[in-house]
Amino acid sequence: MARKIFGYIITLVGIIGLIFFGNYKGTLISHTTFLMIGSIAIIYIGLFSTPLSKKNSKNSISDENLQVSNKLRINGEKIIIDINKCEFKENNYYEQIENSGYSKYKSIDASFDSNRNYEERYIEQSALVYHNTNDQKIEKFESQTFLFNAKILEGYVKSNSIVLFVDRFDRSIYFFELSK
Repeated sequence: MARKIFGYIITLVGIIGLIFFGNYKGTLISHTTFLMIGSIAIIYIGLFSTPLSKKNSKNSISDENLQVSNKLRINGEKIIIDINKCEFKENNYYEQIENSGYSKYKSIDASFDSNRNYEERYIEQSALVYHNTNDQKIEKFESQTFLFNAKILEGYVKSNSIVLFVDRFDRSIYFFELSK
């Protein structure tokens, strides 16, 4: 967030410099053309640093997740999921998507029927909760969401296609992997 604010401030300073040196008519400052070019460079630096800060944070999070999952695959405990110790949860919903087709009568269509320019898509997602017994203690592991319904997820569990990887020392670090 701080990088984003810094980018906006740098862009604002560049714009102010560009306006000032573009309208400057005095003789005290010479070579205002070079200062205008510098202001344009400052604007570009500010504009390009703002979206890059967002991309860098997303990439670093996905890189961290990838490193943790690779570490767990190598060093973690591999647990084959038992169907008898699972709970399946489902959270399906409808999503409205605006039609991407071009129509010059789109606003007229919307005035007669507000849903005419939208398409509904049914999104299926499910997750599983696995109860594992470890040293006379019951552990509860909740999976990430999978983009299919609970029956399909149950089929993957029955065919041993879902594996749970758990850190041997910190049991709160885990992930479920679907291997097709």
